[in-house]
Amino acid sequence: MKKVIRYSLKAIVWLVGIIIFLWIALWVFVELNEARLIARISSAIHEKTHGEVKIGGASVSLIKTFPILSLQLSDVVLRDTLYHIHKKDFLSASDIYLRLSLRELIRGRSALGRITIRNGEINIITDATGRSNEYILNQQKQPEGQPRSSVPVFILNNMQFNYDNPVRRKRYQGLIRNFQGEIKTSDKFVTMSVASNILVNSLAFDTRKGSYIKDKTVEGNFLLLYNKQKQDL
Repeated sequence: MKKVIRYSLKAIVWLVGIIIFLWIALWVFVELNEARLIARISSAIHEKTHGEVKIGGASVSLIKTFPILSLQLSDVVLRDTLYHIHKKDFLSASDIYLRLSLRELIRGRSALGRITIRNGEINIITDATGRSNEYILNQQKQPEGQPRSSVPVFILNNMQFNYDNPVRRKRYQGLIRNFQGEIKTSDKFVTMSVASNILVNSLAFDTRKGSYIKDKTVEGNFLLLYNKQKQDL
């Protein structure tokens, strides 16, 4: 029994040591390559969304996501091409954590796991003429023969959400306290399976009839479907 305990303790010490070593190695890499790393991430996001990307800084997080290694991006803004009209960023967040898989890192593969976005806003807006920033949600078509890129699980904490479409008379507003979702995309639809806790300020499927829910907390598991062609949620 003592031998089992001794070997178990050694295994735990080795595991902790490996995590600390990888954290230090990743921290050194990020510190030495922060500007280049931010530029590459910004370029990748811009390529997918055609939006303007601003990232204030990058660092390595272990304490807030222990024992998982995460790349922390601070003061992140994703601004669509219609910002000069509605004056609201599509996305702003004080912190975004990109979870890294140790197994995939060791194998030399793409190590991005779940994404956590904290403290900010999401604004999906259509103006009275029908111009909308919803195009950011439309994943760009992959070249023929190239596999479709997967979207990892994402988590939202303390995010204000605003969806306003006067053309379709829809308005959804609320504070996302906690939200965990997984996205699946096809040529026509974006399907999101979510577990959430949201303070709903407005849920108007038809603004002429008023809000279906107002200033109430909604908690549970839901399935959301976004139609790319009709630009309808």
